[in-house]
Amino acid sequence: MAKHPSSGEATTLLLSERGVQYDTHDSTGSLPPNDEKLALRISNIPASVTPEQLAKWLNNLKVKDHGDSRGPKRQRMDNIHTLSLAPSPSSDYDRYQVATVNFRKLPSGLEMCRPPTTTGVPIELGKEEPRFSALFDSHFEGLTPLNNPKNPTLDIIAVTGLAGHAFGSWRSPDDPEMWLRDFIPKDLEYSARILTYGYNSTLATESAKVRIGDLATSFLESLKDARSQKGSTQRPIIFIGHSLGGVVIKKALRKADCSSVDPKDVHADILHSCHGILFFGVPNLTLEVTNLREMVKGKPNNHLIEDLGGTSQFLVTLGEEFCRYFKQRPTKIICFHELKDTSTVQFNWAKNKWERSGAPLRMVTAESAIHLPNIDTQNDIGHTPLLVATFQRVGYGFSVRERGECQCEARLSSYKYTHGCNNLS
Repeated sequence: MAKHPSSGEATTLLLSERGVQYDTHDSTGSLPPNDEKLALRISNIPASVTPEQLAKWLNNLKVKDHGDSRGPKRQRMDNIHTLSLAPSPSSDYDRYQVATVNFRKLPSGLEMCRPPTTTGVPIELGKEEPRFSALFDSHFEGLTPLNNPKNPTLDIIAVTGLAGHAFGSWRSPDDPEMWLRDFIPKDLEYSARILTYGYNSTLATESAKVRIGDLATSFLESLKDARSQKGSTQRPIIFIGHSLGGVVIKKALRKADCSSVDPKDVHADILHSCHGILFFGVPNLTLEVTNLREMVKGKPNNHLIEDLGGTSQFLVTLGEEFCRYFKQRPTKIICFHELKDTSTVQFNWAKNKWERSGAPLRMVTAESAIHLPNIDTQNDIGHTPLLVATFQRVGYGFSVRERGECQCEARLSSYKYTHGCNNLS
């Protein structure tokens, strides 16, 4: 196995948090809009590459000086806002690493990575060995490692929601810092391997047909790869699901339950290792889809909206099957419901695209978000208070309930977390 030359094992380094600092002021005095907020994923990095080497090579990528018509030039060594580096979450973990990076200015060779582009951009990095072709993307589909300490004691796996983004959905719209990558590792004293999972759930499309069963199967297969790494089997898991992501988690665990005949099977390992689940605004009964029906009318994903909206027999049946298994287990489940309405989508004819500019609406009611029949949701799963407390950075508002009584409230937009009484009967 290839080893990290300094620590003996590939680890995550957050340059903005772990001792490698860069000047926060740009030499031009201003920044191109949104560059710092655009996170990129870098794949195909050899396991022998150190964080310091990668940072040096990334800083040497040419950037275009906005306001300077002379074209691309080399940026000085302060163009990285945040960089993480961790082993690949697949079977080639001993050969490759995956990085995430927020540049202060996007290098000119990576302009093609700007959304809505979904293709990867290959770029040669390194001057000598190990020179390699790194693949940059901004879609973050599949599993992406955000933190992987030397001896993790916990796996935290987050799944984004409907039309969400595996990175962008977990950060504030105003800042580049991301809850899962930039805050949880430090709050948990770098004890957890943290992964985020992304998938294409774009609604207004003529080609991609999203099926929840297929999403769950793909997610489960990715988990099997990630859990096949040495030392990761039987490691406790905490799942975090937002909106449709929670439905995908439930469906995946249900599939694992149906296929785990052998106790030594990877599916059985995933089930038995599930120590906690956080559901953020997950439609357990129904999703308010009135404003989405027009978007998907006559399109392949119309069936997805119908499965989630109205009196959804699909969600009710899935909930019953999910709860039938977990009511017999010590797994702790926290259900959060939203405290803020969400702007609805409407079509902007001038821009010829759908935008969230409609009247605010509660997409998932409290009743739907906390409905788990025959399961008492809890608010004490070890690390969970820390997980919730740091979620305040994301800028949403949620509250969590146990047995129908308000237990703790996360007023995330005002940077406060209030923990209620743990002993309600």
